[in-house]
Amino acid sequence: MWAKINDGAQAMFEKVTGKEAPERFKRSNSSRRFSTLSFFKPAQEKPLTETSSTLAPSTTENQTQPRSQAPSQPTRDAVSSPKATEHQAQVSPAPAMSSPPIKNVMIAGATGHAGQPILTALLSSPQYTVSILARHDSPSVYPPNVPVHRTDYTVASLTPLLAGIDCVVACLTGRACLLQLALIDACLAAGVRHYIPSEYGCNTSTTKSASLQKISLDALRTVEEKLKASTREDTAGGAMNEFHWTGINCGAFFDAALLSGFLDIDPRKRHAQLWDDGAVRSSMTTTATLGAAVVAVLSPAIRPTVLDRFVYIQSFAASQKDILAALEKHRLDKGGEELGIEWTVSHTTSEDQMREAAEALGKGDVFGAFRRWIFAMMVDPQSGCDWSDKAENQLLGLQPQSLEGEVEKVLRILEGGK
Repeated sequence: MWAKINDGAQAMFEKVTGKEAPERFKRSNSSRRFSTLSFFKPAQEKPLTETSSTLAPSTTENQTQPRSQAPSQPTRDAVSSPKATEHQAQVSPAPAMSSPPIKNVMIAGATGHAGQPILTALLSSPQYTVSILARHDSPSVYPPNVPVHRTDYTVASLTPLLAGIDCVVACLTGRACLLQLALIDACLAAGVRHYIPSEYGCNTSTTKSASLQKISLDALRTVEEKLKASTREDTAGGAMNEFHWTGINCGAFFDAALLSGFLDIDPRKRHAQLWDDGAVRSSMTTTATLGAAVVAVLSPAIRPTVLDRFVYIQSFAASQKDILAALEKHRLDKGGEELGIEWTVSHTTSEDQMREAAEALGKGDVFGAFRRWIFAMMVDPQSGCDWSDKAENQLLGLQPQSLEGEVEKVLRILEGGK
């Protein structure tokens, strides 16, 4: 199966770029991660007010008036495993000189399934002053009273816009991912101190799933290598001169993935297609929890422990069967009577889906091929996509969540409720 992924990914690179896949692109890399961000297809250009009642009515104007902020702090009662605590101690040395708190944060790509909840969380945190970076031609609609800075994503255009910014949070997906190279250079030139890359995804560090780094068109690895090479910290002139980064591994965005059909479970049609036995669990995170994680990572107490590394978070680990069971519980109405609407279930295999992925790619359906490749990784028991034993929820103070509770929230969205 994974050989087919390798062949298909290389073919896709050549199809999309019109160039032969470079040698570095063909090599295996045992420490890659792959972002699922760009594969929950809808909502890339939706107004931000559609996703959160905490945002004021939208506007396309660039405004700089003071905004109101409601305090919203993540609690610290979630439980991490002993392995996670050990992992934190091993990889999180504190800086030799304490740096000023992060205050001014700019989000690049503040729409879509990552950008919207991250923006919401930062706006709800009074310690941060938030602005947005957007393309000149972007039609996206943003909240009022949040400055929006337009750019063509050249270093010359970006650098003056980043003056005075402490942290850039990138939410650039797909082909836009490589825009981060210029963005990082501009951060270094402007004195930005922290960077969160656009790599909110699944662990692909095992032998089999490492081949999926080819699917990312080499972009994510290139960005990560640039970040590692750019890390710095010195006290020249008596002032802190630093550039650090933190990546966040969150797995599939559960609510977005369920609503979009990414998990091959359709709550609208009440149909599920189970891959293989449907019993392999993978870590998943709600979009709201991702936003809370970003807020926590930038806080003065936590930031020194997460410098220049990836942190692992999850709302829970779940399989297709787990999710289907939670959905089926909602066949009862409020009075306890059966609604009479049954779920239908079909079955497929990873091998069959790989063949369909190759056919989709041959027809130019890049999204259809990507979705199958990524989900094949999630349902592979050897992929390492269940990181329950090293999730760092407690470190970040993330609220505990249940699969059943989050399923209920998704169903309320489908019913038009809040």
